[in-house]
Amino acid sequence: MKSTIRNIALSTNDDIRLCLNGKTVKVDYATAGQVQDQVYYMTRNGKLTISDCTAKTVDGVYTAGGFYNNTYTHTVAGGALFARPNSTLNFYDGIVSGNLCATGGAAFYGKNATLNFYDGLVTGNKARNAAGVIIQGQSSFTMSGGTVTNNVAEKSGGGVYINNKSTF
Repeated sequence: MKSTIRNIALSTNDDIRLCLNGKTVKVDYATAGQVQDQVYYMTRNGKLTISDCTAKTVDGVYTAGGFYNNTYTHTVAGGALFARPNSTLNFYDGIVSGNLCATGGAAFYGKNATLNFYDGLVTGNKARNAAGVIIQGQSSFTMSGGTVTNNVAEKSGGGVYINNKSTF
C-alpha cells in the first residue's frame, strides 16, 4: 500500500511517534508548493520518533518501510526529513533511499537539532552537498548501528557531513 504525505509540519513542543509498519512514505511534490515541502518539517522544540516495527533481515537482505524516491528541488536543505533548531528526531530501523535534494541532506538535515539514528539504512540518496545526512550549527548526530552507504554528493559529504561546531 502506498502512503503519500504532504506538507506535514510539527508544531512547537509536539511529541509525535510514527510506526511505518513496512509502508513507504512519499511526498507528492507535484501538488506541493511551499518551502517546507519535505516529508517532515519539524518546528522548534518538536520531537519526532520514527520506527518500523516490522523491519527484518532475511538471507542478508534488510527490508523495512521508509522514505523512498522523494525529489526536493527548493533551495533549502532536507529532502526527506528536516529538523529545525531545538528539535529532536529519533529514527529507529526504516530505510531512507533514492531521495534527491537540490541543496543538501537528501535523507536528513538538522540545524541546531538533535538527530538519533538507530539500526536503519540510508542509501542511494543524491544532493549537491551531503547526500545522506547533513548536520550544522551546534547539532548532534548519534548513530548506533545501522548503515550509511552509497550516497552521492556533487561537492562535499556523500554520507555524513558535519559542519559548524556540530558533533557526531
